Amino acid sequence: MVVLSGQKVQPDGSSSSDLDGNRLEYAWRQVLGPLVVLSGADNVRPSFVAPEVDQEVVLVFELVVSDGSRKVSVHPACESGESEPRRVTVAVKLKVSG
Repeated sequence: MVVLSGQKVQPDGSSSSDLDGNRLEYAWRQVLGPLVVLSGADNVRPSFVAPEVDQEVVLVFELVVSDGSRKVSVHPACESGESEPRRVTVAVKLKVSG
């Protein structure tokens, strides 16, 4: 996703689904780039304002989706109803005045 400096941005986790049809819980977090205030980090579509920049920067967010259930498995990584983290990359470009 490419956005302009100062633009409102809404990463989208709506393609997430649960095979059992359980209600999903969302957990977004920023893992790279200049820190932004992520409003609604527990929503399917959180929002933030792209930072003012003097050159292109990259922001990276991770989304973990959970259905709140516990899975029984011999493999420790499969002991919860959480997804593997998915990354969303946002390139912020300089807003050119004109």
